[in-house]
Amino acid sequence: MLPIRSPCFCPYRISSLKHLAVALTDVEDLLLFGKPPVKKSQADPYNRAQYWTYAANAKEAFREFYFYCFMLVKPSCVSCLMLL
Repeated sequence: MLPIRSPCFCPYRISSLKHLAVALTDVEDLLLFGKPPVKKSQADPYNRAQYWTYAANAKEAFREFYFYCFMLVKPSCVSCLMLL
């Protein structure tokens, strides 16, 4: 089984909630809505290096995101299921 990579927001250099909203909207548009990548600019609101990795292979990035979300909510044991 592959180890789950948790997202780290440190490399993004997000300095405000406004920039966080921009980053989340960019990734949402790319992975969930299938929109084309945003255009590169000189004054990006955050470090988009990871975003460009996602844009290079959006289907693989979506698969990783989906798997991460699934493992996040999946009960860790059978006895946990009985509590639901």
